[in-house]
Amino acid sequence: MARRDNAGNNVSPRQKEVQAVVLRSSGASYDQIAESLGYRQKDGAYKAVQRGMKRLGDESYESIEMVRSMSLRRLDDMTFALMPAARQGDLASVDRVLRLEMRRADLLGLDAPKTFEARIQMDINSYNTALKDFVEIFREHFADHEDAPKVIDAIDKVGEKRFGEVL
Repeated sequence: MARRDNAGNNVSPRQKEVQAVVLRSSGASYDQIAESLGYRQKDGAYKAVQRGMKRLGDESYESIEMVRSMSLRRLDDMTFALMPAARQGDLASVDRVLRLEMRRADLLGLDAPKTFEARIQMDINSYNTALKDFVEIFREHFADHEDAPKVIDAIDKVGEKRFGEVL
């Protein structure tokens, strides 16, 4: 059953869904899609995008994968538009294509993992107190176990070695 769009043209529900997906992929908000395609509310536009994406084989709900897919399509469109100038040596286009490719690599996780160093400063007295608490909990719950004396003795030796006192 065809309906009319805002321009008065007959549009099938499937065509409307495709148009909604195209608009969303172009960065349109659901409010903008609703207004453009004649939905009463943005919820109708949202549902049309979901149905359209499902028919296209993407996720049926707006998830990370759907957003990633739309972002990749936008990057493809922008890269396609810039490539002729980049191939001709236009440095601004080359720079922009490289930035688009960096964004694509980020979205797809293509780069090697980024590493960083974190340093934590901890009050040694708080650490020692926490260790003592853990040993006491162990003693309370496992004192009857046949290996408990060996484990407690080993913990005490580590405490003496590391902290100069018996835990």
